[in-house]
Amino acid sequence: MNLKWFKMKDLQELALSLIRENSENPPGNEAGVADIIKSRLGQYLGFREIKTGENRVNLVFGDGDYIVFNGHMDTVPIGRYWTHNPLGEIVENKIYGRGSSDMKGALASLIIAIEEVIDEGNRDLLKRFKFSFVADEEQGGELGTKSIIDIIKARYGVVMEGSVFNNRIYYRPGVRGSLWLEISSRGKSAHGSDPELGENAVMNLAEFLLRLKKINLEFKKHKYLPDPTIAIGTTFHGGEKVNVIPDFAKATLDIRTIPSMDKVDIIKKIEEEIRSFGKDIEVNVIHEVPPAEIPLDSKIISIAKNAVKMVTGEIPEYKGGKGSNDANYMISAGIETIVLGPGDFANDNAHGSDEHIPLERLFKFKEIYKRMMEYAED
Repeated sequence: MNLKWFKMKDLQELALSLIRENSENPPGNEAGVADIIKSRLGQYLGFREIKTGENRVNLVFGDGDYIVFNGHMDTVPIGRYWTHNPLGEIVENKIYGRGSSDMKGALASLIIAIEEVIDEGNRDLLKRFKFSFVADEEQGGELGTKSIIDIIKARYGVVMEGSVFNNRIYYRPGVRGSLWLEISSRGKSAHGSDPELGENAVMNLAEFLLRLKKINLEFKKHKYLPDPTIAIGTTFHGGEKVNVIPDFAKATLDIRTIPSMDKVDIIKKIEEEIRSFGKDIEVNVIHEVPPAEIPLDSKIISIAKNAVKMVTGEIPEYKGGKGSNDANYMISAGIETIVLGPGDFANDNAHGSDEHIPLERLFKFKEIYKRMMEYAED
């Protein structure tokens, strides 16, 4: 058995151990994942543990100010209809499980890369870096990267979200923003046997959401980021009892924005639609992260391109992904950050049932992160 086999086995077992620690968010519980990471890296690197709630944990290893590598420990809820074990299973050299692609596999790749740098006698290289393992990214990052942004400050950053598209590695120098809105409807309660005496808030809200399907978001096309999107009714709550006409209902919208857009204009357009609708409807912002991008001549891009070329022989190009992530906070804080990670959202079914990632791709990114640490130049 060759050395690569042993390294692959170590990477596989670490990824599985991280996946088996359930860290669904909501409700949010990164403590078990954090314990594994501390047990692997705490003996080598000084670290800070920042708790932002019960079982909500952020870890920051090292104190270098050149590059910070950032990854989140939480996952979306497991959901339904899996045909493989959602808490970790190996099938045909693919790791299945919630978080395998987004993004516990990437965490494992980084941890093994750090350990190899240390094992090879190059621990001093790590003095230039920070490694942040954060909470809450899947719920907007308020308890994670946003809350510790001053601690992880560095010149450059790497967020290890997926940047693979159809098995080809790219880097992402910008990210769309996210604007989460709550739309609420007020009506009048009445007995279910006399519906005409009430005003059904659920039906009013449903009708209004259907109207929003026709709304046009104004924007100028971006060079590489996808056009904005609006997901209507991502949650919906209304009614208290089967025989009571509901007097209140609420739903959420997930709007992904690009740099030419303004939150005020979006809200104004929805409020105009509310006035036209003529019912008691209200809109409120529950979360906002503006879009962010870095210059295409940033040094972190050349560092990443060189590392990818050393490992794969190919020079990656830039591409815009559809999602928002912790890079938004980091770029806004002045950390020139790219997204570079093993997840392939076209193939891995991240956030869906049977989420998975090929072990070989995790190994490849382990090598890429290692090369970035070894060959990062000022």
